[in-house]
Amino acid sequence: MMDPLLNARLRPILRRLQWRRVAIGLAACWGAVLLLALALLALKRVAGGVPWWTRPALAALAASGAVWTLWRLWRTRPGLTE
Repeated sequence: MMDPLLNARLRPILRRLQWRRVAIGLAACWGAVLLLALALLALKRVAGGVPWWTRPALAALAASGAVWTLWRLWRTRPGLTE
């Protein structure tokens, strides 16, 4: 059994760790979508255009990636052993 004082001191650290993992996961997800958008922008300049559905597809990709990232992090969140 963990000491209650130690448990109380570790909870804020654990919460900060969880929020940091969420921030890093979302930044990685949205960074990947940004790289894809930049590649499509380069393709637009070279080829003269891209299909009309690229913007909605990028938005859907960013949203679904964020949901998947949050779900994955929620399933594997660290906890204190009591």
